[in-house]
Amino acid sequence: MFRSLEELLLETGMATQEQINEARKSGKGSNIAEALTEIGVLTQQQYIEIMEFHLGVPHVTLDNYQLKPEVLKILDPELVKRYKAVPLDKSGDRLTVAMADPKNVVAIDDIAMATGCQVIPVIAAKSDLDRVIRQHYTLKESVERVVQETEPEEDIDPEELALMVDDAPIVRLVDNMIEQAVNEGASDIHIEPRESELVVRFRIDGILHERMSPPKSTHPLVVSRLKIMANLDIAERRIPQDGRIKFRLNDNATVDLRMNTLPTIYGEKVVLRILNPESIMLKLSDLGFSSHNYEKFKDIITRSYGIVLVTGPTGSGKTTTLYSALNYINSPHYNISTVEDPVEYRLEGINQVNVHSKIGMTFNVGLRALLRQDPDVIMIGEIRDTETLETAVRAALTGHLVLSTIHTNDAPSTLTRMIEMGLPPFLVVAATNGIVAQRLVRRLCRNCQGEGCSTCNRTGFKGRLAVHEVLTFTDTLRQAVLEGMSASRLRKLAREEGMVTMYEDGMEKVKMGLTTREEVVRVVGLDYV
Repeated sequence: MFRSLEELLLETGMATQEQINEARKSGKGSNIAEALTEIGVLTQQQYIEIMEFHLGVPHVTLDNYQLKPEVLKILDPELVKRYKAVPLDKSGDRLTVAMADPKNVVAIDDIAMATGCQVIPVIAAKSDLDRVIRQHYTLKESVERVVQETEPEEDIDPEELALMVDDAPIVRLVDNMIEQAVNEGASDIHIEPRESELVVRFRIDGILHERMSPPKSTHPLVVSRLKIMANLDIAERRIPQDGRIKFRLNDNATVDLRMNTLPTIYGEKVVLRILNPESIMLKLSDLGFSSHNYEKFKDIITRSYGIVLVTGPTGSGKTTTLYSALNYINSPHYNISTVEDPVEYRLEGINQVNVHSKIGMTFNVGLRALLRQDPDVIMIGEIRDTETLETAVRAALTGHLVLSTIHTNDAPSTLTRMIEMGLPPFLVVAATNGIVAQRLVRRLCRNCQGEGCSTCNRTGFKGRLAVHEVLTFTDTLRQAVLEGMSASRLRKLAREEGMVTMYEDGMEKVKMGLTTREEVVRVVGLDYV
């Protein structure tokens, strides 16, 4: 005997009559089960299960489905978004379509008419469909509208350009591009003009991935729209420009973007660095330190004076580590100040100063000014020269805790680098609390454990974690530095004295199932095994 959806929900105990009445009053969803899901009574999985049982329609998990670009193109983006329907497979004239509501007859008829195919509906979770639509259709639709509605040309007068970039199509394209990059967890957006096309790539977990290739004619519109958002000169295309954008996402959260333009032979290349406060405000315990390294790091940043250096290449998470350390030690009883180039994230209760080299406000000038401000803790964005290093060391030796970064390959070589910069070995030993070297490796996707799914865009990785080595002084190491021991010998001695190398730390994380050996070798290299 046929039972209604409402009867099934009551019989299975998935919902009470009171909850059903509340869902009906809400006016949400295309059926009672979807309405219950919208108000939080049913989970997405429960919705799929009850609909599958009610309709006898199979369900698919899009995370495990290999989406085919040639099939995705069959449906117009407008139809896909209107009905939350994604084409999965085509065999002859049969088109399998994933839908949140497979009993939507109007949707099935419209899709059949648009494609000339017999539609075979299957159920998929609404959240999965939203993610696929966002990843595969939103940008494509935005590009098509820009081309159709604005008929852009590559060489446009700046005054005319200024009027065109406020048109809805280009605004939507740029907004959707930024929104998608944030949703995918990208750290950077690269907008690259080539000879005959424009390429947009997102850097996700340290790797660049191409996301769209709109016609080259859209390039001046995209760049000019971004320049206006960043308060830059849209008429100036011959020199690099730097700016900042505050962008409001669809969920009303805001992110800051740092923008840089670079004139190339094919036009201006733009890189947007996404400054997401949530990614930087990690607790010290969330930085991925092993228990051994965590205790050592906590010890060196909670001393009342001395210098702590974090080293690694650009993009290795040094700023995140320093900010997390500052948040850990921040207290109403401390005066904490920073000198940065530039200040990327605002920290509550901390005095932050921007470097302006063009007007003489260098790291060293800023640092010397801070020392007259009765500081307890000082963070210097980067030690780039001997003058700044000497001032930082003097501060560390006169009762201040100093945190900074430096560019070296590992922790032991930082000691020899300080000496090469002109610091006497006895001051290196006297002032330095410890050194942290780190790299970021890609984390295995928690959903598929490296197999590849839609959550991780088939890469097998989602997110990154740090591998560290923390060097602190022992009497033997102090003596070795004073005697002028080489970096390679210091490294060997540090290991003998208990330092865990980045490679060893990475291999421990491989054993824990967090990453792979290949990833550790790719990032750390075999020179530091």
